[in-house]
Amino acid sequence: MANAVKMITFDVTNTILKILGGVGQQYAQISKLYGVEMDPVKINQAFKTHWVKQNEQYPNFGAEENMVSHHWWHDLVQKTFIDAGYKGNDSTILTIFTHLYVHFGTSNGWEILPGAEETLLNLRNSGVKLGVVSNFDERLEQILSKMAIRHHFDFVVSSKEFKIAKPDVRIFQEALRLGDCPACNSLHVGDHFLNDYCGAREAGLTGVLFSKDLNNVPQEVDKHYVVSNLNDLSRYLK
Repeated sequence: MANAVKMITFDVTNTILKILGGVGQQYAQISKLYGVEMDPVKINQAFKTHWVKQNEQYPNFGAEENMVSHHWWHDLVQKTFIDAGYKGNDSTILTIFTHLYVHFGTSNGWEILPGAEETLLNLRNSGVKLGVVSNFDERLEQILSKMAIRHHFDFVVSSKEFKIAKPDVRIFQEALRLGDCPACNSLHVGDHFLNDYCGAREAGLTGVLFSKDLNNVPQEVDKHYVVSNLNDLSRYLK
C-alpha cells in the first residue's frame, strides 16, 4: 500500500461489537421474564433463516419502503419465535419484542470485541481519523454511546439513516466526505467479504477483512489485507 493511511472506517457488528452470548441466548433470557420458555439453539437457527429472508424482502431495515425499523424488527422477531416453536399469542410476542428492542438499544445486549477499544485508542493517538460505516438501524449512535466508545469516532454512518447500505459505493463516498479524506488515504475494515472488503475496494478505499478463521477467507481476498486481531491494523500505518 503506497499511500499513507489518514483515515480508517469500521463496520460495527462482529468487528467492534458483538451480541453478548448470541441472539438465541438473549432472546430466550428475555422471553423467560414473561413466562415463555424458548430453546436458544432453535431461536438462533430460526433467526438466521428469517434474517436473510427479511433482508431480501425489505432491504436495509425497510429503508426503501420508508418502513419504521421498529416494525421491521417486530416482523423478524415474530417470525423467529413462531419458527422456533412459540405457541402463545401475538400480544405476548409484542411485549417480549418491545423489551428486546429497548434492550438492544442499550449496553446490556452487547460486548466490545477483544482488542477493539485498545486499537481505537491507539489509532486515535497516532492521529488517524476514525469513522463508522455500518449496515445498522438508527439506534447505532445511541448504542456506541452507551458502550462508551462513540467518542473514538469522528463520524458515524448508519445505512438506515443514510438510506443506502453497503456494499453500495455511495455509503463509502459519504464517509470520505464526512472525513474529508481521499479514498487513496482511507482504509475500511469489517468482517463481511462483500459488504466490507469488496464494497470498500469498489469505492477506491483499501478494504481489510477482519476474520477470526483465516482458513475460511475467500480466495479472492489478498491475504495481506486480512487481520484476525484489530491490533494488527497498526501494520498498515507503517
